Amino acid sequence: MPPVARTTPKSQATSVACWCAGSVDAIKTNFPDARLRTLNSVAEGEWVVVRCTYSGMHRGMSRLPVDGGMLVGVQPTGRSFEVQHMHMYRLLDGKIAEHFANRDDVGVMRQLGLLPLPARKLITP
Repeated sequence: MPPVARTTPKSQATSVACWCAGSVDAIKTNFPDARLRTLNSVAEGEWVVVRCTYSGMHRGMSRLPVDGGMLVGVQPTGRSFEVQHMHMYRLLDGKIAEHFANRDDVGVMRQLGLLPLPARKLITP
């Protein structure tokens, strides 16, 4: 992944880079085998859009609120998950200037057994 764009003062950009590194470490703590697999990608001008799967097994407990922040202090479940993500990046000078994401954090929690599955409605004639 390209480095974070430095559109802010150097000290602030350094703290953003440290936050990103800390987030990756926290994700790897929760899910040591975490994997993003690109399914499709499209680029136009300074924008890149990626559709991918995100998967892993919940084996650790992070203190940072990553992956929607719902796993802070949660004991490892030992269960696996796989969900789809969409990420949209704006690149400037080869660096990420903006990032937008559409993630299925609720799907992760359901697959880990931490949220109930939605109630099924039976359709009767």
